Amino acid sequence: MVKLVIDAGHGGKDSGAVGATGLNEKVPNLKIALRCGEILSSQGISVEYTRTEDKYITLTERANIANNYNADYFISIHNNSFSDSSASGTETYAYKSGGEGETMARAILNSVVSAIGTKNRGVKYANFAVLRQTLMPATLVEICFISNPDEEARLKDDGFIETVSLAIAKGFLSFIGQDYQEPAPQEPETPDSQEPQAPEPGNRQELLKNYQEALEAFRRLQEKLNQLGELLK
Repeated sequence: MVKLVIDAGHGGKDSGAVGATGLNEKVPNLKIALRCGEILSSQGISVEYTRTEDKYITLTERANIANNYNADYFISIHNNSFSDSSASGTETYAYKSGGEGETMARAILNSVVSAIGTKNRGVKYANFAVLRQTLMPATLVEICFISNPDEEARLKDDGFIETVSLAIAKGFLSFIGQDYQEPAPQEPETPDSQEPQAPEPGNRQELLKNYQEALEAFRRLQEKLNQLGELLK
């Protein structure tokens, strides 16, 4: 089974970048990391997280979690920021050119860009601690620019979070050569069959009265039919 560690960037006292309307980067980072992990777990990937709550973890601790887990791969989830609020798009990072880290970064980049329609800023290379200190192929994903008001607004939308999470998951599966399996449609729940219930005492009396009245009406009808039959002979 493929073992993957997903890292939600920042957390706790480290808010990460802050958007134009005050959205802290750590919030969508965690949402996307957890949802992406859920999707990949459903596809048979063994997923571990560096954090599952709003908690501060050092960069070295993040790398150690992946190394101690003996993970096969590592993905760090981030959102970008720049002084020019018009900056936009998606980019991914690998520690160096060549190797599985770059290949994974490119597969995830292409999947995300295709899904959310952002500008493709390419695969880049950086001496980030979580890329340098991890012992397995690793990539860092910058989904979009939280400093861009339009992209910040998208990060607040649960539908966008779902789309991005699925795109990252599909990109990773493509990288490892595994097809994404659509979830089986859930069948609508059917109500449990119920045993017929005996009527309440008051209802039984009412039913008996109605039955007797109907029986008497039938008897009178039968008498009239007999009389009519005699007249027609």
